Amino acid sequence: MASFTPPLGSSSPEVLADNASRLDKLLNSQELNVPDRSGETLKSWFSIQDGFDKIVLSLDSAGVITVPDEGAGLAATSNGQYFRKIIGSGDDIAFVYYRNVDGAAVEITSVVSSDKVEAISSDVTGLIKKTESLDESEDSVFDIATNNGLRVFRIREDLKTELTEVVSLQTGDSGLSFSGNAIDNNAPPGWAFVIHSTNGLVIAGVKDDGTVVGFGGGGSSGGQSGEIIPGDTTATYDAIRQYSGPATVKDVVGNRIAGRFVVDASDTSSPDDGGGCLVDVLGRRWIRQADYVSWDMFGAPRVPGVTYLAFAVKAANGDRAGAAALMADQTPADDRIAACFDFAKKMNIPVRQNDGVFLWKSTEWNVYTNTNLNGSSIVTTDISGVAEDRWGPIPGLDDDAPEPVRMFTIRSRKARIPLTIAQVAALNTTYAKYLKAGSCQLPMPDLYPYRGGLLFVRSSAVKYNRNGDMTNPRQRVLYRDFSRIGKNGALTDMMVENIPNGSVAEAFIVPKEDSYLTFEPPYFHESGNSRRFYNIEIYRPMTIIGEMSLRTDAYGSAPAWVKISAHEVFDVKYKGGQCDGSFQYAGAYVLSFRDCINMQVRDFTGMYGWGVNGHHGTKEITFRDCMMNRIDWHTFGYNVTGENVTLKGGGVNMHGGGTWRFRNLTHIISANSQEARGESKQNYLVQLREDYAADCDGVLDIDGLTIKFDVTDIPFAASINSYDVVRLVGTQTTNDRHDTHTPNRIDIRNVTVDCQNVLNFAASLGNFTFTAVRSVRSERIDSASTGYKTFLPEFIRVEGMTAVNVPASQNVWMSGIRFANDLYKNTFGSRTKKRADGTNADVVLRDIRSVVNNPSCELNVNNTVWLPGSSADWTAAYRSSDYSWVPRIQMDNCVPAIIDTRGAMSVISLSGGVLGRYLNGNPESRLRANGADIQLYPDATGTTYFDSVHAVAFGCTWLNPAGGVSYEGSLRGASNENRGDVTKAPNITSSVFF
Repeated sequence: MASFTPPLGSSSPEVLADNASRLDKLLNSQELNVPDRSGETLKSWFSIQDGFDKIVLSLDSAGVITVPDEGAGLAATSNGQYFRKIIGSGDDIAFVYYRNVDGAAVEITSVVSSDKVEAISSDVTGLIKKTESLDESEDSVFDIATNNGLRVFRIREDLKTELTEVVSLQTGDSGLSFSGNAIDNNAPPGWAFVIHSTNGLVIAGVKDDGTVVGFGGGGSSGGQSGEIIPGDTTATYDAIRQYSGPATVKDVVGNRIAGRFVVDASDTSSPDDGGGCLVDVLGRRWIRQADYVSWDMFGAPRVPGVTYLAFAVKAANGDRAGAAALMADQTPADDRIAACFDFAKKMNIPVRQNDGVFLWKSTEWNVYTNTNLNGSSIVTTDISGVAEDRWGPIPGLDDDAPEPVRMFTIRSRKARIPLTIAQVAALNTTYAKYLKAGSCQLPMPDLYPYRGGLLFVRSSAVKYNRNGDMTNPRQRVLYRDFSRIGKNGALTDMMVENIPNGSVAEAFIVPKEDSYLTFEPPYFHESGNSRRFYNIEIYRPMTIIGEMSLRTDAYGSAPAWVKISAHEVFDVKYKGGQCDGSFQYAGAYVLSFRDCINMQVRDFTGMYGWGVNGHHGTKEITFRDCMMNRIDWHTFGYNVTGENVTLKGGGVNMHGGGTWRFRNLTHIISANSQEARGESKQNYLVQLREDYAADCDGVLDIDGLTIKFDVTDIPFAASINSYDVVRLVGTQTTNDRHDTHTPNRIDIRNVTVDCQNVLNFAASLGNFTFTAVRSVRSERIDSASTGYKTFLPEFIRVEGMTAVNVPASQNVWMSGIRFANDLYKNTFGSRTKKRADGTNADVVLRDIRSVVNNPSCELNVNNTVWLPGSSADWTAAYRSSDYSWVPRIQMDNCVPAIIDTRGAMSVISLSGGVLGRYLNGNPESRLRANGADIQLYPDATGTTYFDSVHAVAFGCTWLNPAGGVSYEGSLRGASNENRGDVTKAPNITSSVFF
């Protein structure tokens, strides 16, 4: 090696000045060679440029024939020989090189012309002249200076360049790369300097013997550098597997499998995976060099297009046997697709497969990188998944239950971090007080490094037993909670459960990801008898699921049929999709979440099954612009939002708390055809999940609801006399060993019943009511015998509720609240103590408008306020308890206001609107009317009902009773006006009275 004095690496001013002078000569002089500091010869830029001309001559001298066209070249060469076609002056290309392959001219490469080189040089020079200095200087066109004032580089006024402070240019072993072409700083044996393209072809270079290649003249024998063999291609992987030569780079050009393979000398153990890593006869590993991989590259067998088309037609027409027969001899693509995803994980590159149809059997495909499968299709048949229910293990209760069969599982490279025994012990002692509902902090230093991740905590304590089942462990619901980890002890998400002290059995951290992963699903086409599996399972937070399309031609039993599932993750987005849902109603979910935070679902259509399942725990879930069967939470869902959502058939099963907020909601009441169509017909929108103890502390807020009907369907049965927007307590009476909590506050605004074309929703239209808030029973579990209480809302507001498109011959009645006749039994119904006026709950009913074309209202039906029963049943405990539910009801502009409060204590203030009936009969209740019209509505016998003893009116207007009937009673109050006929109300004077 040459000797330098001072040694290499010196920073002395003398060396810097000497290097600057030498660099100026290398770049700007016309000398062929310039000595370096040790005396060794370096070629100047002028010498390198001169090489372009010489390389052309060297190629001719090496035996490459120059011809005017391809025909002449083929005529002058034999199979396997090369020739070049001259392009001529004025073009960017000087020569195009061909190889004679069985009489065909196969283009190999081309050489840029000297005119183009000069043009580029001229452009660069012009650019330099036009470039303004980044650092203003009187003696430079352009210069670069460090913060401490050292000028590292400049272009002088005479366009000479100076690297005044540069000691050395270090490029690393990989050299410099420009748009895929490399200047190699670590040249192969035999080369001092080489520039080669991505396929190995030498563009220019200098060999150890001084031969100049590719610079326009001189030299000889270019084309390859070391072991990079240009043009060495094969159509199959086997050619590489069988290769034993010295080359280390080869190109595969076969259909759908093309790509470059390079030997990785450091890899001695990776298996041949059939597409990403090939092992040759010498045991070398040839690794695919690619920006992405596809299933085709790994030999995934396709279902022929004609076969799939025939299958799709038969499946759609119900020919199950014929469809199955077509798929019987098709090979599943399971192992080949699995190999593709494994290689993508290893190389950290995306997977793309944008066409083709593939059959899946049962292999789980683990996804770790961005994946785009739009355009491809997955077919499932009787060999796919399993024909049994598999909901998976429940930690702490049923740990050994079989896992569901999964197709795509999206996983994180970051392992979940279980808390140690000592850390769990700290949660049970030092930090137990922070594991309570309402807590927003957990100042445990061990959590601080994992900011942005999720902490999950599971208790061993049972919160309640589903359906009261005390024997089946899977029916037990354990306390658990989770939150994203904030900064220095903060929790991003509020805790919602009161974890019993000392009961934490498990805790783990799900780390935050460094970036989002996007998974664009294929088209799913399902067939077969009772085949169950999860299409997509998400175990990675910060994942985006693209638009998914699914068709089901399957049949049989559907429980545990889930299309997209997520477990203990956060910040997941669903961009949308169209899933026509299950082949059977019961047990099938398009979306299912378990213990997740911040799930965003947009533009999703999931029909004909059980719809969306919140399962065991969610926080911050949003649905926008969606249409689905049902939104169903088993155990707690906190802060659930729906905007522009249509529910067809089913409704919302509510459980949890926080705020459940819906905007612009549509409920379509469809035909009851669960078996044939997978659709249900129900007479309510929102109901609490009673089989899980109906545990719903929080707020329910609905603003904008349209109720529609399938006008071709048969009516509801005669036994069904109400449609309920919200049903607080239904008919289930199982003892779940837990109190029942209905929402603390309910707000319902802007409800429209669209009666389109005909009224056929009820067997007896005159006795059917659309009710905003209903409780079928006042206690879900009898508190006297079990000790478990049922808590009713503290505040209910219904504002703006009516019907449209009502035929002139029909009535459509609206009701604000409706309770059962057993309210007196619930002596603990209120969460708050009675106020001084004897009430402890508030109900506001505003602008509730029934459409009454026939002014007749039967007794015990169609009440705007409905608290039925008899005061004769009231107990001393009901009257005296501070927690018996006693509402103060404010009614504004309700037309007509039909009121029955015979079964419960209440205080009613009514203003505006029309008072049509007041049934009370007990001194503990009263009504005050202000500024309203009073027009009593009779029943079919012509009887009117007005408890004048417990009602007082001020500034009201008396009108003749509806239907031409008469009223024999009186009216108490002041400043009231009688505009009716005295014969219709003989005991009410015709003038203003006091």
